[in-house]
Amino acid sequence: MKFRNIYKLFRYLAKVTLRIRWLKTIYMNFKILPFRQAIHIPLVIVGKVKIRDLSGQIDFQCPIRFGLLLIGKDVDNMPISFLPTQILIQGTLIIEGACIINQSANVIVWTHGILKLGEGILICSGVTVKAVNFVAIGKYSMISSGSFIMDSNIHCIRDTETGETYNPTSKIQIGSYCWLSMYATVLGGEDYQTAV
Repeated sequence: MKFRNIYKLFRYLAKVTLRIRWLKTIYMNFKILPFRQAIHIPLVIVGKVKIRDLSGQIDFQCPIRFGLLLIGKDVDNMPISFLPTQILIQGTLIIEGACIINQSANVIVWTHGILKLGEGILICSGVTVKAVNFVAIGKYSMISSGSFIMDSNIHCIRDTETGETYNPTSKIQIGSYCWLSMYATVLGGEDYQTAV
């Protein structure tokens, strides 16, 4: 019986280890994290991932361990899942626990933006999350395929009466245990409370 359990564990570890994109995983960890954090390999890439920018920072608000953030795993098997995941972190990504960013998702944190990911969240395929100011997703929430979350209009808006030009941003707070259905759009200023 012990041999069978050891064999199953070995087979599982071999399967997981062979699926990891080791070069990109090591590059991403040592590019954006301090050495003492990077050696734990908390960011693991398992699918097609395009790293656009890693000039920002990642703040772990949980114990650091291997595979804390799994990037590029195809969880929902949607047709859009064949596209690569795109990662751009110029601001701050806060991670509160283990979570998954599915293949073909786009995670963008602009220069002064903050994206806060709670424990156990799942960002499915084709989802775009853009944090210009502040976006928070609570623990154990799921953002279904094709959804779009953005806290800014990105472009400037001009008041025709005063001539004043500005770019309004408004925080987004998605509560814990929430489920955003497929192709949902969440724009700045909306507040989704914790599901009971």
